[in-house]
Amino acid sequence: MYFRPATLSAAAALALGFAYAPQANALSMAANATAFCQSALPVFDGNVRKRPLAVTNEGTSNAFISCSIPKGPDSTGNTLVALYFVNRSAAAVTVNCTFVDGYVSELGGSTYPDYYPDSKTINAGGLGAILWSANNYQMTKFSSYANFSCNLPVGVEIATVGASYTNL
Repeated sequence: MYFRPATLSAAAALALGFAYAPQANALSMAANATAFCQSALPVFDGNVRKRPLAVTNEGTSNAFISCSIPKGPDSTGNTLVALYFVNRSAAAVTVNCTFVDGYVSELGGSTYPDYYPDSKTINAGGLGAILWSANNYQMTKFSSYANFSCNLPVGVEIATVGASYTNL
């Protein structure tokens, strides 16, 4: 009979009278923002372009963008969430975003939500990121649901969204 190492470890632990608890894994996922971001209101639709690699504000004024990252498989909570930006304008700009941690349940109620605003100044032609780490808020993890609202300046794009999470 063949035993997988994890099965053998579990069987050995049980045989010795110890409870077996699988180890949590640290995992991460990232995707181009095009898949998970959109303009927040129809009034911004004419200014926002969803390209294959990014969501870009090509208008003449700021546009609000909303993003939601899917929950990781078997996630027990995000430890870090992130947005990555490219400033294609000729001037430094400040991007303001709020991480909204939580979700609306089927019954209409919400878990959490908690709001974590942050901003990043990005030089002309530069790259930048806003990272929210649970450790920075004296937490071990956020919920498994990561949502964002960003005030995107002209010429700036959200290129990538991502999260690190634990499972089990």
